[in-house]
Amino acid sequence: MIFSHRKVRAQFLPDPVPDAALRRVLLAAHHTPATSFIRTLNFVVMRSPEAGQRVHDAFCATNPEAAHMFPDEKRATHGRLKLQYIPESPINLCASPVTARAAERSFSVARTC
Repeated sequence: MIFSHRKVRAQFLPDPVPDAALRRVLLAAHHTPATSFIRTLNFVVMRSPEAGQRVHDAFCATNPEAAHMFPDEKRATHGRLKLQYIPESPINLCASPVTARAAERSFSVARTC
């Protein structure tokens, strides 16, 4: 069912994800509960292996420093982030908070890299 989830972190199929399937996933994501029905997330679709590698490289470069920004009790949770499979995945979806400027439009957008 599309309104459920499971974690898959390895052994991705090399098959491309059909646009229709991706639209269904984004539609489901846009219908998650939100305060006052205001969309609070933007989505970036990364189909390019190079884009995934750049995200992974940026995470690896900044994660150790970022961990020190959290109090001790939250640092362990932060340290369990699993992004090592991003370069291996044929498609990645990145959800990010809507900025104040984007909120003026009152809807989320999806971009493709």
